[in-house]
Amino acid sequence: MATLFVYDEYSGRFITADPALMGRCKSRGGTLWTDSRFLYACRRLCSRYDMALKSSFHTLREPFAPFSPCFAGLSGDFALLCPCKNICGVQNEIRRYCINHKLFSYVEAQYQSPLWIRGEVSLGRSSLAVGYPVLFPGNMGVHVFVLQQGLNMLGFPCLMNGKLSGDTLSALSVFRLKHCLPQMEAVDAALWRALFAAIKKGGISAAVCQKTPGLIRGRSPLCLIRL
Repeated sequence: MATLFVYDEYSGRFITADPALMGRCKSRGGTLWTDSRFLYACRRLCSRYDMALKSSFHTLREPFAPFSPCFAGLSGDFALLCPCKNICGVQNEIRRYCINHKLFSYVEAQYQSPLWIRGEVSLGRSSLAVGYPVLFPGNMGVHVFVLQQGLNMLGFPCLMNGKLSGDTLSALSVFRLKHCLPQMEAVDAALWRALFAAIKKGGISAAVCQKTPGLIRGRSPLCLIRL
């Protein structure tokens, strides 16, 4: 059974929730992740209009562009549940609502996604070179999960817990050594580029280690979402 880990910016920790909140998605190893700010935007949009989140989370094994927010569980495709005559007009109204109320950092234009609404959430400052944030030891969040998944796929096993520490730092050190990168603990743009280049090249280990820790359970992310 899949497990959804939700990072809560207020408590600074992960909680677990029902994976159905992320719509249709694929997850190798049964582990998904997102951020409470994305779920908040989803709830605002779907409660305002009769919509549902159809697709959001994607793994690094799927053919999406490097550094896509879908790998971090921060983008989604929303569809109207009931058909209407003026679908384009309604969708444009929804797009304006998303932009005016700042639900998402980016809303795709009508010509790019004529059948659905696609929204993305950006978290804090990201590297201009790749669009993913620079990570430092001790950081927690969805992008750490992306890093850990990539390292595991490439044969550098580490615990999937969303925190940059312990065996993740050890796996990073070995990865840097193999790819002739300078030894440093921060995950910068050069490291992100090397990671995605290695995945694209097809250097995926046959034995993928995805150990999932016993994280804090009990609360649903919906109780963290403010209206």
